[in-house]
Amino acid sequence: MKRELLAAKRCGTHMKRIVLFPTNIVLGFLIAIMIILLPNPGFSDVAGYFSHVRDVVELTKRGNPPSIQAKVQDKVESMDAIRTGSSGKAAINFVDESSLVISPGSHVIIDKFLFDPNKSYRQVKLSFFQGLFHTMIKYSIKTEEPDFIINTYTAVLGQRGTAWYTISEPTFTDVFCEHGKVSMESNQLKEQVAVNDYQATRVWKGKKPLQPLPITPEDLSFLKSLLDSGLPPRYEPGSNPVELLKNLKSQISDKIGDWVPPPTPGLPTSFRPTPGPGSLPPVPPPPAPAPGPSHGPSSHPR
Repeated sequence: MKRELLAAKRCGTHMKRIVLFPTNIVLGFLIAIMIILLPNPGFSDVAGYFSHVRDVVELTKRGNPPSIQAKVQDKVESMDAIRTGSSGKAAINFVDESSLVISPGSHVIIDKFLFDPNKSYRQVKLSFFQGLFHTMIKYSIKTEEPDFIINTYTAVLGQRGTAWYTISEPTFTDVFCEHGKVSMESNQLKEQVAVNDYQATRVWKGKKPLQPLPITPEDLSFLKSLLDSGLPPRYEPGSNPVELLKNLKSQISDKIGDWVPPPTPGLPTSFRPTPGPGSLPPVPPPPAPAPGPSHGPSSHPR
């Protein structure tokens, strides 16, 4: 509410009208302006940096085309989109010391990345649209709700301190937990499951998450090898993530012989010149949520 003080002062034939506002309203207005205009010293626009780039890795800054060819040490920011070609691979080290490895033929968007080490605050949202990813969160921040969230076509993943693999496709999402804990729920049906060490689960489009199934260290080693080669253009997803791994191993062994766990060298950090950006076809946006029919084992095109 504003107060008015009318002071009539005759100055020739003119009258002056003086309007006074309460002091607390004026101060509140000035503080609001300062909050809007002054930058928050605790947050940075930079989410992280590329630590590894192989072949075609397209980076679209803040969703604004055209895309550019990513290079090692290029910065990654909120709203950036990253897509790898059929032989492309990328790794990102985030400012909170978490990391993301993106396999060939994959697409991810950094929706939001806010991190303030001084206030122990983190709010991260990523979208995995297609492909295979390895995510590692070095440490957790004690919050009531997960502060590191990943959206896919079919699921929402909430994590704290953990490491896991994600396979994201338009009709299903698989999670393979290496260590720690991942919470997973359908983006249409709010029923959640917890995936712990050496467990995997799946969310079909419009379905509840499957109960977690056990996986082995060899399964995780196989997924690590797929980070280099990417998922095949077509494969049988099976009815659950364990069947998917069995089908992928069989499909690969038919081409190159029995699969043997590879050695585990560190990630290279050198950049190899590659073809320019713009060679990848556009990826359609995720479909609007709608209950889907039940799915069973069938050939899955990519």
